[in-house]
Amino acid sequence: MRVSEEDYWQAAGLLARWFRFSPADIDGLEVGELVRWVKQACEQIRDQASVQSAA
Repeated sequence: MRVSEEDYWQAAGLLARWFRFSPADIDGLEVGELVRWVKQACEQIRDQASVQSAA
């Protein structure tokens, strides 16, 4: 699986902001792991937005 440079930086920024991943943590991820973490972040963000909009 390949990820464009732009997509990589967007994913890295999301993981750094949402999970507080360090640059070293992100650099240590393989592409599949990066994608799984991004999906997890997106699910959590979506769930949090649903809870906030319901309140």
